[in-house]
Amino acid sequence: MPPDNHHVDPMIEPGSPISIMSGGTAEALPVRATVMSESDRCLRVQVAPPAPESFPAVAIAVVGQGSRQRYARVDVTRMSLTDWSLRVALPWQRPLDQRREPRYPAHIPAGIQRKVQPGGLEARVLDVSHGGAAVQVASWDEEDAFDLTIEWPGTPVYGHCRVVGVECRWNGIVLHCGFDDMSAPQLVALDELVTSLRASFEAAQRYLAVRIDDP
Repeated sequence: MPPDNHHVDPMIEPGSPISIMSGGTAEALPVRATVMSESDRCLRVQVAPPAPESFPAVAIAVVGQGSRQRYARVDVTRMSLTDWSLRVALPWQRPLDQRREPRYPAHIPAGIQRKVQPGGLEARVLDVSHGGAAVQVASWDEEDAFDLTIEWPGTPVYGHCRVVGVECRWNGIVLHCGFDDMSAPQLVALDELVTSLRASFEAAQRYLAVRIDDP
């Protein structure tokens, strides 16, 4: 495959707008904020009003526009209602990589049923497209296929996956996989999930298009 730069960290300067998504689906609007400082993969941000009374401790941050757009999973610490600290927990990603379909960030529990080793594994889906997904697991035994169940508020997504890449990270292993042989009902459920993720991500992009100090 051709070289790709989807893991290149973005240039984040004080004053840069940033959008914070609560988890991937379109249940809640993203939070708009401005970066106040950046140090050692930690961002201090000022949240624009109205700041939410509660927010998940794990979220997705989106920065930049166009070809410079990146997103990453972040750990959220709320210093006050509007003063937040975001620790970048996974490498920054691009919405488009080597996949033919656009992928959308997610943070969704999932289950894996392996083909060779008995028993299932707990997993977490990091992004989804119509063609595949990135799935984080604690360990992996070199199997090249598995069955994936994505649990989210809509119809659960079941699919047979082939592993096309394995990425080792400090906090686990990410399986880059493609979907194979999905039935019509499974394709409908997948489309429902992708549509929800796309709506949430596009809302985050709209927030980045307008700075919080604009009227």
